[in-house]
Amino acid sequence: MKKNQYKKKMLLRKGPILTLLFVIALFSVTVFTSDDSNAANFKYSEFDWETFAEENKTYWEGYCQEGTEEEQEDCNNEILKSQEKFYKKLYKILAKYEKQGLFINDNIILETVFFELTPSTFSDTGEEYKTEWESNSGAYVVDESDLEDPNIEVDYSNADAAQYYADEKDTLKTLINNMIAYNTKCYGVYGNPTEHEAEDGSKYYRCDNGGSLESINGHSKCADTLLNPELGFWKYYVSKWMHDETLPLRLDMIPFLGLTPVDEYYTQCMNYASSYPEETTYVYMDNKHVSVQRYWEFLHYNKYFDNKAHLQEHFRETVLDPADVDCLTNAVCDNSLEAAGLYDQYELAIQDARKEIIDDIIDILKEYGIDAPYDKSESQEFIEMNETQAERKSFYWPIGSDETEERDGIIYADKDPASTEVISYFGNRTNQVTGEEEFHYGIDISGVDGSTNVIAVYTGEVISVVNNCTNGDYDCNDGYGNMIVLSHSNGDYTVYAHLASIHESVVVGSSVQRGQLIGKVGSTGRTLVASLHYELRVGGNDITCAVDPLGTMSVDNPRPTTVSGDFSVHTTSLTKEEFVSKMRSYCNSRDCSSTFLEVFLPQAEMIYNVSVANNVNPELVVIRAFVEGFSPGRSRNNYWGIGCTNEGGLSACHSYSSFEEGIKGFANTVKNYETASDMMQKYAYIGKYWYNPGNWSLGGCKYFPYIQEYMSAERASVVSGVCNSGSSCESGGVGNCTLTTDEDQTAYAVWQVNKKMGPLRYNIFGL
Repeated sequence: MKKNQYKKKMLLRKGPILTLLFVIALFSVTVFTSDDSNAANFKYSEFDWETFAEENKTYWEGYCQEGTEEEQEDCNNEILKSQEKFYKKLYKILAKYEKQGLFINDNIILETVFFELTPSTFSDTGEEYKTEWESNSGAYVVDESDLEDPNIEVDYSNADAAQYYADEKDTLKTLINNMIAYNTKCYGVYGNPTEHEAEDGSKYYRCDNGGSLESINGHSKCADTLLNPELGFWKYYVSKWMHDETLPLRLDMIPFLGLTPVDEYYTQCMNYASSYPEETTYVYMDNKHVSVQRYWEFLHYNKYFDNKAHLQEHFRETVLDPADVDCLTNAVCDNSLEAAGLYDQYELAIQDARKEIIDDIIDILKEYGIDAPYDKSESQEFIEMNETQAERKSFYWPIGSDETEERDGIIYADKDPASTEVISYFGNRTNQVTGEEEFHYGIDISGVDGSTNVIAVYTGEVISVVNNCTNGDYDCNDGYGNMIVLSHSNGDYTVYAHLASIHESVVVGSSVQRGQLIGKVGSTGRTLVASLHYELRVGGNDITCAVDPLGTMSVDNPRPTTVSGDFSVHTTSLTKEEFVSKMRSYCNSRDCSSTFLEVFLPQAEMIYNVSVANNVNPELVVIRAFVEGFSPGRSRNNYWGIGCTNEGGLSACHSYSSFEEGIKGFANTVKNYETASDMMQKYAYIGKYWYNPGNWSLGGCKYFPYIQEYMSAERASVVSGVCNSGSSCESGGVGNCTLTTDEDQTAYAVWQVNKKMGPLRYNIFGL
């Protein structure tokens, strides 16, 4: 095969002949919108090749510029004609998914396939590609057997079908299928729910023996949701094929493009079995949805790029030359890394190179307004999500104390709540008034009519008040009766209904404080007994956003403290049993990363034992790995970024022989610090200069909006001047730069603890 034909991103800088962007610039039919939905100029189902070819036949003017005008037109037509099967099959497949309500952005697929190819090498036959790169195959494969009517249905019981996708017998099907994701759930099952009778004689079901009421494989069970991961197609397919009890079980596994996907979630689920009376159940949910994240994950960990002859230069410096081979796989050349048996040795370097290719593709897409990022776990969005979840866990129980207290002109009832109980739970129930089965979007808490105080669970703004309902008018306000709706800073909304009265201070547009008296329990609306109907709506003021409030609050802890700030580097107040239990329960209501599930959760006891033995807080061991994004992990066993530098790449990061040794290495790194903020003064560095715009990796003005509140007004004014002066200052100190100071670093450290590590500690460990 030819070497050094292309350099990274070289084509991006060339003219129309070798442009990477031709597909997106001229052939694109979709625009990626904020909700990742399809916004096509025409529907995929309306794609017509003849129209497409006619509209684009003169595109290759930059490529076909030799010969007469007639010869140039023939060249244009010939190149476009050479891609007919590819485009026909692409849009027929996408149209079938579109019909199912799954809108897959064609640009992402196109740019993945076409990346660093010239127009003529991007062809159905691949003849020029094979010659140019001395390769046995072209850039892609189109299976002509179902060209007219592509089959997109998946047969999970057929090993041959699995092998078809795993071997990339059809490039488009392989890529498009891996844009689809599925969810699975792991339930720890306690048993069956028990029937109860309400005061009005109606029946409802409750889990007295533990867990929440869940529908599992068509049966109502009391269970803990231990895991709820999203799996990409390749993992879901093999996991379902191996473990789904409704399908024939197999004893072997299918390697997808060189990687045998083991569903670590299934393994982890089964490890919990002994903790539950009816063990654990792993449920496969065939409600497929589009996930660009799982698509990039597939490309990151499989050999799709490795098998492309024209992409070998991306691996040359860090893999091919050090290993003294010409290519990665046997599909590309004989003197390959695969043939030499060195794939495992270069695993991390290969993954890094794949990630660089993915980043290049994402950058190209971004230039054309298509936002398809990969790995949000290290982004500001992840930080803000953690803070949002921590705030939600700080919500008070909505029943107030019998006694009230005036502070700064506001009436509070935030002492221990009056004695009440939940009389109707979130989920399916029989309505006590109508006798009909319905879904209950909140919980009902008993109380004394007109007497029991109701408080705001958190600081917020009043956005809705209904105060004209009377007892017996069951349809008033759609059955809610007198009601208050509050909007909270973390994006949540809370609803308080069936009220007897509403406090005079509560009017639309006013602010309320956590623990403030807002009304009295009543029996207005569709209820026969005095109660508070309370709803928690996450992320939007719509009934479809309602979640079970008991997932984040409990009458057993009615007045939780806010997120704690600084904490010890060396000691924990948790017992080993508490530490392990809290780590396990953390993933009940969120999608935890695969590293946390594969590495940290199964070894929670070891983490605690080794941490305590080496004088480091086990909470810190977990939290710091989360904030670092669990990288560089895997074979390096370094999940805390120990020794890593921006300039040194992966080779600068320390490597440990085992996870246990990695914990010891982290303990040694932080041994001279007493508190987390003290540690962060040195452990994470904001950078030497303030420069605009800055970035998450190198520091600079990217961080200023977040740490500004922890800086003095005088210092903030100076930095603001730099960050608003335009990009005249560069990361290396060139231009009108301002050096960072100790005050800046302190502000950065406090922000790290208060906004990243503190909320995460609170979310996982409740501290």
